[in-house]
Amino acid sequence: IDPGLDEGVELAFFSAASIDSELREVFRRVVERGLSWDQVEIVAVDGRTYGSALHAIASRLGIPVTYAGGLPIGRTRTGRVVQAYLDWIEEGFHSSLIRRLLEAGDLRPPKSRGNHAPAALARRFRSLRVGWGRKRYRAQIREALKGVDRMERGQTESVDGFERRRDRVRGEIEAIRAILFPPLKATPAIPDRMVDGADPVSPAEIARGLRSFLRRVPRGRGPDRRAREDVSRVLERIEATLNRRTEFRSAVSILRRHLDIRVRPEIVGDDPDGA
Repeated sequence: IDPGLDEGVELAFFSAASIDSELREVFRRVVERGLSWDQVEIVAVDGRTYGSALHAIASRLGIPVTYAGGLPIGRTRTGRVVQAYLDWIEEGFHSSLIRRLLEAGDLRPPKSRGNHAPAALARRFRSLRVGWGRKRYRAQIREALKGVDRMERGQTESVDGFERRRDRVRGEIEAIRAILFPPLKATPAIPDRMVDGADPVSPAEIARGLRSFLRRVPRGRGPDRRAREDVSRVLERIEATLNRRTEFRSAVSILRRHLDIRVRPEIVGDDPDGA
């Protein structure tokens, strides 16, 4: 024991099979001693690894946490959506990426389009059978809306029940359209995955498409909210400065590099829900 430690300081040592187990044991001991979360500081030799694991556990348990060295952007909802958007445009607009975001509630329609459950939107989107390809989204969504007008009432279905079912189907499709049509319009012309050549594009143009995509991401709290703010600032700078056009994949790589950031640590008073 370090002779410089204050009298009464208690040291306890334990081992754990994994980082997750180690952090859960820390939480258990905090609760056991009746401490409040703002009395606890966790110091780790590898802030990146422990920070990511801590965020995952604390988010599930609803424990407010701040990070002195910041949190990797990929651990936040905003970071997941940024990664998904860039993968989406690089992989020929494959629909599986959008479906996963809808299922997780990472993409939500504007309030004017109703309060639809994430699972319901994901199921409706899957029924559109988009597959991949930018033009397929508009074509399949528009065809689905036309199909709503052709729906027929079931033999044992009441008139009111049929009207509710049809309104629900139309509402879900319109919600998906409200999520996807604006970013599809804002995203510049980029190469089809089956075609090698394409016109050059600037990082600024791709950033505008990404900003439109992020407008449909719930703002959240704590690290998720600050990630949204930090990414917005980076995208604003990119739009203002990186206007030189280059090969598409080079432009995407530039954007990825600039967005590989750590979410700034919380400032006292910055988030009333934090500790």
